[in-house]
Amino acid sequence: ETAARALTLTQQRPGEAALTLTQRRPDLADEAAAFADASLSDATKRAIRFDWTVFVEWCAAHGFQAMPASVDTAAGFIVDQARTKKLATLLRYRATIGKLHKLKGFVSPFADVRVKAVFEGIRRKKGVAQERKQPMTIAVASGFGNVRDRAIVLFGLATSFRGKELC
Repeated sequence: ETAARALTLTQQRPGEAALTLTQRRPDLADEAAAFADASLSDATKRAIRFDWTVFVEWCAAHGFQAMPASVDTAAGFIVDQARTKKLATLLRYRATIGKLHKLKGFVSPFADVRVKAVFEGIRRKKGVAQERKQPMTIAVASGFGNVRDRAIVLFGLATSFRGKELC
């Protein structure tokens, strides 16, 4: 089910039962679904499917309901995943599960202050510093044989040219 179909837009007249957009104007609902589907790249859709599958399988293995997930379920899932996954993956899981809950009309379990506290603890324990490589400096460039080679390397660094462009 696409994002647009998860929405139920209603317009009710006095004495009339509320009808959804799909019931009143299926052509608009289909077009809205197509636009919602086009809002995400194929890679993002694959990532969302993968993340949701991980969550649903985890919930099934532990006897929890995936939709709507409780605050305890969300916290337990994140803590369990934090044992083996990096913070960036946990943040992606949070975004995916939260977005899918909102699209279905539920409150994201990750909006709760208790789950936010769990995330802050994980962030503090695991850290977020990225491993960075040392930049190439003049001292490194001076290891090259002659002045011409050093000049080419430094010119390439200064202009951000590729090797093909330098040649």
